[in-house]
Amino acid sequence: MMRIRLTGWTGRYVCHGQKVAFTERHGRSKETSVVRRWIVQTRILWLLFVLNTTVGCSTLRLPAIDPSGERIFLPAPSYTTLNRNHSSDYVKPSRPGNVCNGPVFEQPDAPDCELPPILPNTTKAKSPPITMVADSTPTTARILVPGPFQNTKSELYESCPQKEETDNRQRVLLTPRRHIAPVGSEVILIGGLCDSDGYYRMHEQLEWSLTQGSVGQFVEPGKAAVGKLRVRGHLAALKGEPLPILLSNNYALATSSKRVQVLTRGTARPSDDIFILQGQAWISVTSATEGETYVTLVAPKVDGWEQRQEMAVVHWIDGQWTLPASVHSRTIDPITLTTTINRKLTAAPVLGWIVRYEIVSGEATFQGSTTTVEVETDEMGEAPVRVIPNSARGGSAKVKATIIRPAGIGSGVTDRLIVGEGTADVSWSTAMLDVQLTGPETIEVNETGVYRINVTNSGTMQADSSLVRVMIPPGVDLVSSTPTATLFGRRLDWNLGPMAPGESRSIELTYIATQPGVIRHCASAQPAGGTTIESCITTLVTADFLYIEMVGPNPDIPLLVGQNIQYQVTITNRGNQRLNDVILSDRFDAGLQHSESPSPIERSIGALDPGESRQLGLTFQVVAPGRHCHTLEATASGTKPARASACITAEVQPQIPAGSLNVSKSGPQQAMVGEQITFNVTIQNTGQGTVNNIQIIDQYDPEFRPVSTNPIPANSNQNQIIWYLSKLDPGEQKTFQVTCQALYDAPNSCSRVTVQSGDDIKVNDETCIPILKQPGGAATPIPGANIPGANTPGPGVPPATAPGPVPGTGAAPPASAGQPGSTSTAPPNFGTGSGTATDATGLTLSIEDRGDRFQVGNDIEYFISIRNDSQSPDTNVNLTIKLPPQLRLKEYSGPTTASSNSADWRTINMAPIRSLRAGESVQYTIRATVEQAGEIATRAEVTSFRSVQATVQEARSLATP
Repeated sequence: MMRIRLTGWTGRYVCHGQKVAFTERHGRSKETSVVRRWIVQTRILWLLFVLNTTVGCSTLRLPAIDPSGERIFLPAPSYTTLNRNHSSDYVKPSRPGNVCNGPVFEQPDAPDCELPPILPNTTKAKSPPITMVADSTPTTARILVPGPFQNTKSELYESCPQKEETDNRQRVLLTPRRHIAPVGSEVILIGGLCDSDGYYRMHEQLEWSLTQGSVGQFVEPGKAAVGKLRVRGHLAALKGEPLPILLSNNYALATSSKRVQVLTRGTARPSDDIFILQGQAWISVTSATEGETYVTLVAPKVDGWEQRQEMAVVHWIDGQWTLPASVHSRTIDPITLTTTINRKLTAAPVLGWIVRYEIVSGEATFQGSTTTVEVETDEMGEAPVRVIPNSARGGSAKVKATIIRPAGIGSGVTDRLIVGEGTADVSWSTAMLDVQLTGPETIEVNETGVYRINVTNSGTMQADSSLVRVMIPPGVDLVSSTPTATLFGRRLDWNLGPMAPGESRSIELTYIATQPGVIRHCASAQPAGGTTIESCITTLVTADFLYIEMVGPNPDIPLLVGQNIQYQVTITNRGNQRLNDVILSDRFDAGLQHSESPSPIERSIGALDPGESRQLGLTFQVVAPGRHCHTLEATASGTKPARASACITAEVQPQIPAGSLNVSKSGPQQAMVGEQITFNVTIQNTGQGTVNNIQIIDQYDPEFRPVSTNPIPANSNQNQIIWYLSKLDPGEQKTFQVTCQALYDAPNSCSRVTVQSGDDIKVNDETCIPILKQPGGAATPIPGANIPGANTPGPGVPPATAPGPVPGTGAAPPASAGQPGSTSTAPPNFGTGSGTATDATGLTLSIEDRGDRFQVGNDIEYFISIRNDSQSPDTNVNLTIKLPPQLRLKEYSGPTTASSNSADWRTINMAPIRSLRAGESVQYTIRATVEQAGEIATRAEVTSFRSVQATVQEARSLATP
């Protein structure tokens, strides 16, 4: 039964370390004559108080109360005056409540507590303020295992929670909002009206009600502090302040308390007390059946439907449970844990509740190799689960069990409720033998091999007897064993006797190989009644049965680079037994190239019978000068590998007369906005030989828009036009014309041409002119100018297509991909818009841009070239482009597309170029937009099969606002 203790006027206060303490917890203490005299004097004080308030006396002089507790009043001339604002101090609690922190009682060892700021019946001058600090953070009561409802901490609820600064409205607060309790118990709900100043209002009328359909009923609606003479209660009735009253089992009236109340649970422990603060009201609820109780607290005098009421729900459960205890097993068999749930009132088993088991730690699982499983209780109220160790050596694990009441039980409950939990430790102890067999990987026929068996008891118990067993494999014979084994045909047994945990024993075997092949040797160990553990190894018994004969070019006669060479290979089985799985593999130097794949190449020829031979050809192409070798190896089961090597010397073919290219770019001196102008590109072979496979790339700044070309180009892409020439004889000259329209004025607009041949001849030229405004002032923008994607070729320029490779070069011309790319940083150097870096192996990387100063909003175009300057082909050429934060990728083109990129497309990894022949080059184009002012450093990195160390080059420029 819940009891109420009112802290306030009556009693004597005693706090730990202080002379004053409250010595009455509950119940009546024997009244002495001094106490009776104190009561009479107190009633006189009440009478004087009433006279003062009714008659209108301005000032009353009353004897001062002795704070030491030795007497009731201090002798004259100690007086005090009536504080008319006493009640207002409680209405606006700007300081902590008038109670000690926690209950106190008559015991020799009083608990630690602090005095309230003002002791009852004393003036402020005689009581120094002391701040009250709560013992612990308040927590809502919950059900704890093993089932009965318990509270381990005092439920001390805060006054008014912190509000939003802009929210100055009154509101009703109710706690706890959700609660789980066993049937038959009482739950205390605490509520009040929080005023706009952030404090609970006292003497506020409140209404408690149960929602229709709820289970349970109200027990007690709280009590008011009316005093021993109950004068306070009569005065409250005269003022229209109703006292708490239970009108029915589902409806009650209450008034928020003026004083702090302490509700005890009838125990001597103060830790389970409940504090009711000033301005709060309380009510107790109980239920004899399972279900939900919905409680509504209403402050009828508050305006606003959302602020005047608050609701709480209490979930009543009828169940008590027994969780599984910790289990230790001396075997590695699964352990069964069982949770039993019964009704609290009838002790009948509960069917259909859920127990969730979890492996919190350790090495174990449930059936199905899971670490979490949910089990429903059966007709006996039991929920069993099997815990299985992960290792045959046993181990331990911690299992957590959570009791869950399923959804659908009670009135309108759709959620599952967790009502209890606990843990159990499970462990396994057993004797476990580990066996490890070691021996040679290869031995020759008629040679001996030594094998060692190491046996260790890795379990936690002694192995009473340890049996080790070995089967002698075919192809070997036993020579000796230490210790001596018991022989049963070709089976060897050893009984090692008892082995303590951690103890190890060793066995040594010596065999002689009698025939070639692969032997599999195994050893097993088993303790008495335990699990058998096995360890196996394989040994190759070899003999010189394979033979290779390879005939090819004379290594002393030089060959020419580019020439094909052929070897005739013969593989023979010289043994007396069949050789299976014969495999040939050849490793060759970088100066040799095979048509199928890079080194090494591999081929299976199946089986060879005794005396059988196989012939096959092996062809290479010489791709670099110098001495180059290759090694052919043949392997087969049951024999040693056979090897043969051959070398050649290669020279570079004498040079033939080479051609030379000269290119010139010409155009007008200036142009007006909107005017169409013509640029000429003239290419001439000034060398002694023919230049083959020529590519002409003609590019224009964004201020120009190509309108027509002569001749028609092979490809056009916005401000870039490409032509191809199959050859240009010595002295021959070709001219190309492009007509452009000037889109808008610019001080210096350029057109650039780059000419490159399949013979790796590269020349370029450019011409720049100013574009002037039309006479009359401001320039008239041309439609489409400065519009992204508007500077497309004119009617006379063919649309962009995906061009094929340059004839004879194997490199595809640039094709716009239109994908954005990635970020990087670079050293803060300026004045250099391009650069070239050459790797020591002959891989040359260059990156160029047009200009070294740009403005925000301008486009920057980078031209990246990779050239193989070595005398040998290179493979797996990888290009990585890194743009700085100031740039945003607009588009790119090249022989390969991006294989990967960063999320912001400022780092682009191009797909590898499979092969780059000697002297061959490829080009990429990157177009980006300047978004920020600052230092711009665009970085290019290239690696390849021959150039593992990256070749790095940067193009640096400056962007201004």
